[in-house]
Amino acid sequence: LSAHDSKLDNYEGRKVEVDLSAAARALLFSGTLKLLEEVLPEKTKQTLRRELERRIFEPYRTRFVEGQGAFWWMQGDNNWNAVCHAGVVLAALSVLEKPEDRALFIHGAELGAPWFLHGMPDDGYCTEGIGYWGYGFGNYVLLAMGIREATAGKIDWFQNAKVAAIGNGGTLYQPQLVSKIQPPEGGAPTNEFAPIETGTLPLKPEPVPPPIPAVMNTMLASPIMVRMSSRFSSAATRPRSALRGR
Repeated sequence: LSAHDSKLDNYEGRKVEVDLSAAARALLFSGTLKLLEEVLPEKTKQTLRRELERRIFEPYRTRFVEGQGAFWWMQGDNNWNAVCHAGVVLAALSVLEKPEDRALFIHGAELGAPWFLHGMPDDGYCTEGIGYWGYGFGNYVLLAMGIREATAGKIDWFQNAKVAAIGNGGTLYQPQLVSKIQPPEGGAPTNEFAPIETGTLPLKPEPVPPPIPAVMNTMLASPIMVRMSSRFSSAATRPRSALRGR
């Protein structure tokens, strides 16, 4: 249930809107279903699935596919984008049975989440403050991890240089596997490998992501599931747990 409901439209059933609170609870209840599936009463599981569909999945699905009436955060440039997408999409990956349905939610995140990155300067600074850097970018990282797992690594947002730069405060580092070598019996390290800086961002401004409705008009001309099916391996044919660390 939306917490940003000053007119009580959601509470009294006139609207169904997804906001920070609703998305967070979707993730919580989808995790509850996954972790306690074997012990929850059947009626409780049915209620959770029904309400997740009614309050989260269907509202997002309808707005994404039709390209109209989208929640503002679907192409917002602040923490709402990352937090709401994380709650909605990770819940979908954990609960929805059909691979093509899960693929639609992943594609929604692929189109919407770049707006969150676009709202952050290329040096990784968060204009909303350090608390929202942790909240917004932290949820972005969790979403990226869930999508990478669900697609068996075929969609990996961590390959984006700006994502690495945001995580490292704007600095790019050379990848390395070992930070130090230490004797098995303990004691001081015999070798240590300091981080090696390779550069900073930006090299050039990041392009503005396209509006979701315009992208959807193009995408719907070629059915989404035909285009998406080649991106998924058999590893993604079952619902996967995509739970946020608490």
